[in-house]
Order: sequence, then C-alpha cells, then structure tokens
Amino acid sequence: MEFLDTSDTSNPSPQPPPPPPPACTTSSTSLMPPQRGDKTDLRLRIKHVMNAKERTRTASVNDAFLMLRRLIPTQPLNRKLSKIETLRLATSYIAHLNSILVTGIPAAEQPCLRHLNTPCGGQPPRVCTFCVNEFNQRQKELEEQI
Repeated sequence: MEFLDTSDTSNPSPQPPPPPPPACTTSSTSLMPPQRGDKTDLRLRIKHVMNAKERTRTASVNDAFLMLRRLIPTQPLNRKLSKIETLRLATSYIAHLNSILVTGIPAAEQPCLRHLNTPCGGQPPRVCTFCVNEFNQRQKELEEQI
C-alpha cells in the first residue's frame, strides 16, 4: 500500500529532468594519442620486466649448474668446473654409472667398457675419468698396506 503526499497539490512544480548519461565513459585525455614520454616510460617498464625475467632465468640456470657440480665427483675435490666441463663430466659420469649397472662389475674392478669394442690397431682405449680416479685411489690404498 502506497501513501501519496497530497498536501501541496495547488502548485505542482515540475522537477528538472535528470542529466543524460554520458555518451562515452572514457575521458577526452585518454582519446588523445600517447605523448612521447608515455611511450618511453612504457618501453622502459617493459625493458625492466624483461631484464628481471632474464636475471631470474640466469640465476636458475646457475643454481642448476651449482647443484650438478656438487653431485659429480672431481679430482681435486675443490676444483671449480666450467659449465661445459660440468656437462661433459656429467655425461661421462652417467655413462660410467650405466656401465656399472649393466655389467654388474664393481667400479673398482672395471675400467669403462667403451674401449672393448675398439678394433686392434685402432686408437688407444679411452678410459673415463672416474675409472682412472678409482684405479689410482685403489693403487694408493694397496701401497699404504705394503
């Protein structure tokens, strides 16, 4: 139920119509082309973001190499390997561990099996770093026992 106010019906004053809604909600300044300074600022912001992403990527790669260096045995123990040395030594180490798993021969008794397929008169046998290190370590232990 609605109650109407009928107290002042003698002088009805018309109310002004509400203002029309704006035709466009964007401001006129945003319709103008960006100023040269705005483009430069945008380019600088994009450049800073891209540089930050690249620094993060580089730090991630360096952390991965650091973890890999810690996992691979080296001689001497405190030797710092370059990235390419780390990758080469890692592949050699994986091949060495694989040959141990495949043959079942303990590492101390086995030089890498890479040279077994070399025909006579070919290149001298290649023995991996890990086999040589283990062989040298075993020789030192035998000399100390004597």
